[in-house]
Amino acid sequence: MKQLFILLPFLLLSWAVLGQKELKTAKKLLNRGDFYGAVEAYEQAFKEEAFQGQSKSKQAEAYWGYAEACRQSFNFGKAESYYRKLSRMGEEREAFPSMDFYYAYTLKHNAKYSEAVVEFEAFLAKLVKGKELQLLQERAKHELAACKFAEEIYKKPIEGVEVISLGEKVNTAYSDFSPHLVGNELYFSALRFEQDAKRRMSAKASTKQYLYGKILRSRDRGAGDAGFAPGLNRKYTSVGNSALSADGQWLYYTLCERNPENELECEIYRVPKKGNAWGKPEALPKSVNASRGYTTTHPNHSFDSLQNKSLLFFASDRKGGFGGLDIWCVEVLGENQYGKPFNLGPEINTKGNEATPFYHAKTQTLYFSSTWHLGLGGYDIFKAKRKADSWSAPQNVGVPLNSAANDLYFYIAPELDTFGYFSSNRPGSKILTGESCCNDIYALTLPVEIEPGDLIVEPELSPLDSLLAQDPVLTGIELEPEAPAAVPEAPKKDSSLTPPVAVVDPVDPPVIEPEVLDSLPTEVVEEAPSIANLLEKLPISLYFHNDSPDKQTYATTTKMSYTESYQAYLQLQAQYEEEFSAQYDGVEVQQRAKARVAKFFEQEVAGEYARLQHFLGQLLTLLESGQAVEFHLRGYCSPRSSSAYNINLAKRRISSMRNEMEQFQNGAFQPYLRSGQLKFVELSIGETEVPAGVSDDINDPRNSIYSVEAAGQRKIQIEMIMAQPEEE
Repeated sequence: MKQLFILLPFLLLSWAVLGQKELKTAKKLLNRGDFYGAVEAYEQAFKEEAFQGQSKSKQAEAYWGYAEACRQSFNFGKAESYYRKLSRMGEEREAFPSMDFYYAYTLKHNAKYSEAVVEFEAFLAKLVKGKELQLLQERAKHELAACKFAEEIYKKPIEGVEVISLGEKVNTAYSDFSPHLVGNELYFSALRFEQDAKRRMSAKASTKQYLYGKILRSRDRGAGDAGFAPGLNRKYTSVGNSALSADGQWLYYTLCERNPENELECEIYRVPKKGNAWGKPEALPKSVNASRGYTTTHPNHSFDSLQNKSLLFFASDRKGGFGGLDIWCVEVLGENQYGKPFNLGPEINTKGNEATPFYHAKTQTLYFSSTWHLGLGGYDIFKAKRKADSWSAPQNVGVPLNSAANDLYFYIAPELDTFGYFSSNRPGSKILTGESCCNDIYALTLPVEIEPGDLIVEPELSPLDSLLAQDPVLTGIELEPEAPAAVPEAPKKDSSLTPPVAVVDPVDPPVIEPEVLDSLPTEVVEEAPSIANLLEKLPISLYFHNDSPDKQTYATTTKMSYTESYQAYLQLQAQYEEEFSAQYDGVEVQQRAKARVAKFFEQEVAGEYARLQHFLGQLLTLLESGQAVEFHLRGYCSPRSSSAYNINLAKRRISSMRNEMEQFQNGAFQPYLRSGQLKFVELSIGETEVPAGVSDDINDPRNSIYSVEAAGQRKIQIEMIMAQPEEE
């Protein structure tokens, strides 16, 4: 026993030293800018038993470092979770005052706009000292406006626009971007590994693999397997961002090298078409490509019929701009001869990043992506109409082309004006290291040939004017600088606020008041029910209180109907408001938190229940016509319990829906359920698809039970109805 007491201090000391070593490695990688490496190192440190023995201040520093590494590697789900964890610590959190801004910022990137509004407003209410925090508060004003704008935009998806991932023949776990057509072939850029022998320090040194940008092609507009485009790629060099000239005779692209500071610098090249191949490449003159220390990328060649000029649009961070990357333009005069490049001005460019221009000649409309114009997340796609020597105010093209992630490289096929492509790292994209890591290529289909206004989201007032009219905290917000000198920060220094869009990796309106809703038309003449028009009403989400129905059981069925569960849930609204808001300081912030919960109960819980009742009435009419129907439901749970428990809980929730239909209109569905004319298809998944960042802390019920994010996961969803297949 005496030996044990002698040995124990040494064991504790060795554990502490081990934990400190892992954390030092992670911190070193973070400071060096190796964010993916830092994420791995922090995760390894968290697994070590010694980490639990670290002081609270050391743990807080580790949470901060991990959240920062996740954010800067675009894994916003995990970043949000650890900023939240840090925010709930005591005095240790005070060492990281900028955490409040970045926590709100990650909420925005995870499309949790209402919660982000609360956090941005709380950050703006604080008295801060120091230039960095003051600049973040200025940024927070803009982000707050964007969150409120995004909430409105998500309510109004553009009808008839379809977005489909190109799948595994084109998309990989790394970034795939810059799509366009050359004839019937899809050309695009992607990251690929090469063993870089040039980096070997000696014959004995190992040869490492590095990712480089390459230009690939896929036949049949992306339906075929992708392969390297011949004659365009260079070994150990990043090549990409290609674009075909308006006459189809030249291919413009960028070639990028790393400077001594390990930052990419790109120049534009062009190569002539020689039959079915490409000729010898040549760099554009220095009058177009910027001097050392700057980058020139994202070429797009078009013919401007209004000015009768051949123009090359591109993005650059050269001197004379308004922020990070700006959209520039230069007239193409002849055989590799160009005029003087000019900035498109403050109508287009901002203190943020503007990139990936595409000029649609037929409608004289410029499409581009921006991190600063009011949008839904990181980069959003915008459009602006040519007006003589200026441009109309850029306008967000809306959902589903834009998302809370980064959406770039909008492209419309010249001969197919209802078809095109873009790139995005939205949920569902193939990923390498995290939820938002890497771009995929998506095909887009428009309902009609594009004309000005078809995709534009136009509130009656400008988004900013509408917001300022309602929220005095935004007074004084400045969306557009008056001159280049007005740039308050260097966007390049924070890769998650201004994601890099060079060749290596492009991600790498007011709330409608109830009285306004009441004034909208309510009389709708509906078609006779059919599978097609009922599908238009889906999905419908039906929400539950925690561990409901039937608490603390592994049973897979319940005797409760959904209406019974719903009515009991509504009685808890006041409790939800009090519990969730109690974690915030200040009466105003608490009131906003309560308003978020009230909005969820009114619009989601009660609103979806009303939609259900109408839907079931239409479904009954369809069954009475003789149609045999499959009814697909999926169950969801918040992550407080084990996966095994949640799977059974999801089944109980689906069971309550079957009971609901058994009781609907005094058993009107029962004959169809008994005969099999109405068939349930259960898609029970428990918690396996819960978004990252939803609290699973059983000791924190205010967020794991009473938050809107957790409550939004406790549901069943009617996803699909379809005609039953005919028996052979």
